[in-house]
Amino acid sequence: MSDLRIAWRGLRKSPSYAAIAIITLGLAIGGATTIFSVLNAVVLRPLPYPEPDRLVTVRDAWPPRFPEFSVSPGRFFEWQARTRAFEGVAASQSATFNMTGVGQPLRLRATLMTANMFTVLGVQPLKGRGFTAEEDRPGANRVLLISEGLWRERFGAAEDAIGRSVMIDDQPRTLIGVMPRTFVFPNPLVQAWAPVAFSDNQRGQYGSHYLAVIARLKPGVAAEAAREDQIRAAREIESINGNQGWTSLVIPYLESQIRTVRSGVWLLSGAVGVVLLIACANIANLLLARGVGRQRELGVRAALGATRGRLVRQMLVENGVVAVLGSLLGVALCWAGLTILVASPSTNLPRAHTIGVDLPTLGFAVLLAGLTPVLFGLLPAAQMARTDLRELMSHGGRSGSGGLRTRTRAALIIGEVGLAVVLVVGSVLLLRSFDRLMNVSPGFETSRQLIVNMSLPSARYANDEQRVLFWRSLVESVSQAPGVDGAGLGHVVPFVGDHVSGLHIPGKTPEDPQQQPSTNFYAVSPGYFKAMGIPILQGRDIDARDSTTSTRVAVISQTVATRYFGSETPLGHHVIVSQGPNRNPAEIVGVVGDVKQYGLDSTTTLGVYAPNTQHPYFGSMNLVVRSAATPDALTASVRSVLAKLDPSLPIFPARSLSSIVDASVGPRRLTATLIGLFAGIALLLAVVGTYGLVSFTVGQRTQEIGIRMALGAPRGRVLGLVFRQGIGLALVGAVIGTLGAIWVSRILSTELFQSSPRDAVMAFTVAPLALILAVALACWVPARRATRVDPVTALRP
Repeated sequence: MSDLRIAWRGLRKSPSYAAIAIITLGLAIGGATTIFSVLNAVVLRPLPYPEPDRLVTVRDAWPPRFPEFSVSPGRFFEWQARTRAFEGVAASQSATFNMTGVGQPLRLRATLMTANMFTVLGVQPLKGRGFTAEEDRPGANRVLLISEGLWRERFGAAEDAIGRSVMIDDQPRTLIGVMPRTFVFPNPLVQAWAPVAFSDNQRGQYGSHYLAVIARLKPGVAAEAAREDQIRAAREIESINGNQGWTSLVIPYLESQIRTVRSGVWLLSGAVGVVLLIACANIANLLLARGVGRQRELGVRAALGATRGRLVRQMLVENGVVAVLGSLLGVALCWAGLTILVASPSTNLPRAHTIGVDLPTLGFAVLLAGLTPVLFGLLPAAQMARTDLRELMSHGGRSGSGGLRTRTRAALIIGEVGLAVVLVVGSVLLLRSFDRLMNVSPGFETSRQLIVNMSLPSARYANDEQRVLFWRSLVESVSQAPGVDGAGLGHVVPFVGDHVSGLHIPGKTPEDPQQQPSTNFYAVSPGYFKAMGIPILQGRDIDARDSTTSTRVAVISQTVATRYFGSETPLGHHVIVSQGPNRNPAEIVGVVGDVKQYGLDSTTTLGVYAPNTQHPYFGSMNLVVRSAATPDALTASVRSVLAKLDPSLPIFPARSLSSIVDASVGPRRLTATLIGLFAGIALLLAVVGTYGLVSFTVGQRTQEIGIRMALGAPRGRVLGLVFRQGIGLALVGAVIGTLGAIWVSRILSTELFQSSPRDAVMAFTVAPLALILAVALACWVPARRATRVDPVTALRP
């Protein structure tokens, strides 16, 4: 306790040192703890299932066209029957439900799954039971499980809700269970689960790929062995029509969830580790400088009987107090940072809902609180242990170890500058890459476009005429709403979903279906291209003349036109899309601009658009509205329209296309922004450290400078003397940092989008120059102070 009291008294006597050290350490520990929380939640934490290492994702593949793809129902049942490595294989697909009769109509995000999914995952409902094999059949699948959140919100957490009949898409379903809040399969937005109930026809479909398949490995079976077993099974069914060229992939389930963000999170972890090292080096420099000022105090204490070990222990206790206070500040900053991070809709990290200041995060902060005193206190303590305590008294506080201290401080500054250069180079490369990505045109406008998703229950909209009439009435009514400049429908929208079909252009593509290309297919209404802001390059738009009974027509994307028609006009030619029951040729009546279907960094794909009236079987549509209204205002406006057309239809709240595009680049934005922030902190710490060293050196050389000026040395030479020290250290650090940045840039290459040699030249020029200029600025204040030294005062004993 006496050591703690002395340490606290010492920090109170040096408030500037205490404030700088605690803030510096707080920033570093706050950043490190924040990134650890993200790393732990997203990458390190096991999945919330029993024996999660035995769970794998099974995917189809048709290289090189489809290096990875969803699984078809036929192939799923083949895997269930043929594979020997799995204890169980289950499948699921996304769906949406309209729930009515329980408060206001509600649009639910749902998942259809095979009855054995809960067994494969190893989970049990919070209330009620799961599905039985008998319920996973057409006509017997009128059962439902809901999330705990929905149970509490709509049913008041009533126990008697289990067994109640609820209306789902105008059909009664029995609520048989409630899943716990921790069950977020396949994502936290899902609120309901129901049996998929494949028909006999679906069980034999090999060409339609839309299932997500999860399997549990048998005990002792490795993922690699399961992969080989899957490849064997794929070869066995290659002779069945629709399976030629297809193979299978086996990917650990956790890996399939995080592989797109794993490298970025580890990159952030490395960056924040560098900042922590720079912060510790800075505080070590502060301690070395403070130790010089305390030499006489330490000598007096030694004369009074304090041993060298006792003095070193006291220094370590003081360091520990600084570390604890810095850690407390860091945890507070971590909590604030995570609150902002999780609340941001554009973060878009997998398992983001589990990020928070939890016990592992606090444990990591405690670990840093114990480790950092060693990192920044080791050198000062070691130099204290070497100091001749009697010499401290006999020389009035001037130690012969001053040269060693100065060299140590110089080495720390060189290390700080070098590490800062590495971070700044990485930051410039990532920011340039992200800026280039954000300048990629998605092929449609995003400034005023809003999306509303809805679907029609098949019970009340059983025939094509009913669906066509409703969708037409909806678009016409919304188009006339105040503030709306255009409206249209698309059964899928870029960045939101996709629908891939086979494409055949007579005379242009092979006749063999196995060699024909695939295309993104869009069933759209008149007004869709205007609402989306997709330009019409040739021909005409889809319009009212394209009815159910008229000649089938299609609009193709520019890539389709260029690839298969070259300089020839495609208008008047025909395309056949393997979509729907009627696969008659459709006449090409227009060409529109390309869109980025899967993201700004994705390859431009083929696109074919057809009138939704000629593909009226789609009961789910996305309403695209061109308006300056807010999403909430548009949601209210659409609901008022529905109140007249069909008041029982719920909708998802409107989303802006800009927010959807922003979410698609969320992980890249997070990586670039945080590394830029860490680089800025590293630059600031390096500058502060250099300023401290140069300022300290000027103070130590006051007499020498006074003598020089008394002998007639011009001010410019004195300025050069001071600047040479700071700039010299910065140059050495910049060279070392540049060499390190060359190695780091190779690691960064996988995170960069369309990186160019100009970016590398800019990064490797800007980073060292920025550090050197910043160091020069930091040297200016002590250099000016040196030129103002009064020789008479400096020479006074």
